[in-house]
Amino acid sequence: MEIQNPTITAQKLNNVNWKFTINYTARFAPHEIGVRFQDAVRIWEWDTSDHEALTPYKDHQNFTPRRSSVRRTKTIVVDSGTLDTELGAEEIRAQIWLGNPPVPPGVRIEVFTPIIGISP
Repeated sequence: MEIQNPTITAQKLNNVNWKFTINYTARFAPHEIGVRFQDAVRIWEWDTSDHEALTPYKDHQNFTPRRSSVRRTKTIVVDSGTLDTELGAEEIRAQIWLGNPPVPPGVRIEVFTPIIGISP
């Protein structure tokens, strides 16, 4: 299994909440097709000197790939108070995990999206 082309976008829903949409392509070897997998995402604030996980892993979903390449979309809503960790803009990215349940002890991989800037 492999995570390819991870992306993140942000949409301000109102004065309180932001919706993050995370997309990626899950690639599977022939022996993994038809096997149950699970994925989830969490949001990070990412600075040059320190990084902070703002949410636990959310949007856990089980799925069974029927082909070697599967496009996945995950969403998380986070309140502005959680996102506002410093003065000015925030640098936000998502961490995606993909694995065989139960995780652990199943095999699991994790990948980060690129960083985007928002002003909560």
